[in-house]
Amino acid sequence: MEDSAVQLLVYSDEELNHLILRSSPVPVDEIFDSSVGIISSSFVAKYVSTRRSRVPADEVSAMRLAESMGIRVPQIHRIVPAMNVYSTGGQYLIMTQPTLGWWPTFRLALQLRRYLKAMRQRTSLTAGGLVSGSAFCHFWDFDSYGPELRASPENLREYMNWWILHLPPTKPRQDLEIKPFSMFMFSHIDLHTRNMMVDEQGQLWLIDWGSAGFYPPFFERAALRIAGWFPSGWMGRIMAWRWIIFQWISAGSRPVEAASLTCIKARSTRQADARRGLPSERATREAERARRRQTKS
Repeated sequence: MEDSAVQLLVYSDEELNHLILRSSPVPVDEIFDSSVGIISSSFVAKYVSTRRSRVPADEVSAMRLAESMGIRVPQIHRIVPAMNVYSTGGQYLIMTQPTLGWWPTFRLALQLRRYLKAMRQRTSLTAGGLVSGSAFCHFWDFDSYGPELRASPENLREYMNWWILHLPPTKPRQDLEIKPFSMFMFSHIDLHTRNMMVDEQGQLWLIDWGSAGFYPPFFERAALRIAGWFPSGWMGRIMAWRWIIFQWISAGSRPVEAASLTCIKARSTRQADARRGLPSERATREAERARRRQTKS
């Protein structure tokens, strides 16, 4: 394949899919499988999940919005049954951890801090994906019903506090109650070290925007986390402290809200059907399907 965007655009969907199926996966680490295939030295293909109500347009719109803010994201050249983007080069942040020094850590943390500051300037009065309005995310991904579509700040707060305060027969956790907030902010909410890359110039790139959307202000800090385990011994302790400092510089510290979201994740995973009969995305979509059936009949 000629290594150019022009050549990429002239391939038929069938030809391009054949090329994608033959591509080698991008190596991440021994724990995580990659959903990204290497097409050539400059291009990769990324699988975009349509799980739940999220649609590819959510991720594409989020990437384009982030790029307009000056955030380094992969460039999309073509969308077919697989999404093809320009390769950023460099390494996943998780792969740099063993050798990353203190100064590069500070510099990358400041870059991420600048990105997050820009993203907080984009606000919304409704939650969820930029196109679908679905607010399913990994904090309650196993809930069978989910928050309401395009939930308001009060709607989403009530949803989160239901898991914390009202889920039978669990004990209410008043200490973890979500406080009122007035708007949502544009958030990546999957800032895992395998979703951040460092290019050959030491610049930070954010990838995998499939979960991005508008969420409460504290979500980004709670989602910033490390993959896998640090090695044992003094080197592992240094790496752990370096990562804590990276988190603190880039996103600050919100331990109570992080604990609240951890509680929601645990409870919604164990009791996925607990919100049956309550306002939810699933109830809204089922009502819409019922109306369409009545209209056709």
